Amino acid sequence: SRSGALSCFRDNCNGRDWAGPRNGIGRVSFQNFGSDDVAKARRICETCRDTFGVEMGRVHENPVGPHPDGSCQLRFGPDKFADVTTWLAHNRDGLVVFIHPNTGHALEDHRDHALWMGAVRPLKLSVFDASAAAPDKS
Repeated sequence: SRSGALSCFRDNCNGRDWAGPRNGIGRVSFQNFGSDDVAKARRICETCRDTFGVEMGRVHENPVGPHPDGSCQLRFGPDKFADVTTWLAHNRDGLVVFIHPNTGHALEDHRDHALWMGAVRPLKLSVFDASAAAPDKS
């Protein structure tokens, strides 16, 4: 059976100041993204958005960035982290949940500080070059 990955980002890790617009971005990815997985991921993201008031980005039906599968973004802050991630753990409907911080250190965030619920998916970490791995000063 197909499985997918839901990914979310969390705030405040390792004492870093994560205040700012990048906080709490999440991504729902779907492995072997057939129409069932795309619809499932969209439904989960929409329900999460409507239930918790988180922001939902567009659904990417193809891989984007380091994520090897299609995806959808969710954005939420530390005040909703426990509720959103607990809800996703119980309502992921066979999709794999990928959670990582969004500190501006993209490589570290994806490689060193990620949490997975379900199967670990191989990320394309080669997309992070030295400039992409450095924190964004803007």
